[in-house]
Formats: sequence, C-alpha cells, structure tokens
Amino acid sequence: MTRIRFAAAAVAAVISLSAITATAQRMFADVSGKWTFTVDAPNGQTTSLASFKQEGEALTGTLEIEQMGTRPVTGSVKGDTVRFEFGLDMGGQALAIQATAVMKDKDSFVGQMELAGMGAFPFSAKRNP
Repeated sequence: MTRIRFAAAAVAAVISLSAITATAQRMFADVSGKWTFTVDAPNGQTTSLASFKQEGEALTGTLEIEQMGTRPVTGSVKGDTVRFEFGLDMGGQALAIQATAVMKDKDSFVGQMELAGMGAFPFSAKRNP
C-alpha cells in the first residue's frame, strides 16, 4: 500500500512539474508595432496592414484593408494568445469580425477570423521590420 501511495505521489509531482515547465515556456507576447496580415478568404487571399499598441493586456490599433479603408481595432493579449475585433461595412451591412491567434514566435502569429454568420477564415501575421 505504501508503494502505491509513493508511486501516486511521484506521478502527481511529475505532472505538476510538467505543467509548471510548460507554463514557464509559454511566450508572453508584445505585439506593439506594424504587422502584415494574410487572410485566406472565400474570394482568395488578401493582405492587410495593421498597427498595434499594447499596454499591459489591452490592445488597440488600426487595420488597413485594401478597398475597405482603415478600421479601428480593440482587443487583448494574454500570454501567447492575441484577440482583437473590428467592424466592416459591406454595402450598408455592418459586419463584426473577431480574431483569435497564437504567437508562433515574437514576430509571427496565426489564427482565425470569424465573421458573424459567415464562418471562420485562417490568417497569419508577420511583424514588419
């Protein structure tokens, strides 16, 4: 019985240590700066430019979308997860777009942009030098 308790305690310690190590290895992102976005939309790939300002977890900025102009962006950054939202006007119809991404490294992230009622589309972003 003592061996079983010892084995269970050892397994629990290893699991706890693994979780702590994984958390320590997670990146804490700073996405302030200029970025180039590539979105795989239904009508083909599109490229946009973004300018982000991060203060703590709060994210603000602008997204320049070809043929649609510049849109304000608000969101958050928590650990290596980036979330932001912006709106588009499609012929008088307002669309809310929500994006969620994960940092691959300090200069790139990948994720999905969700358009209400229209589905989700993959995107990637690279920091501009």
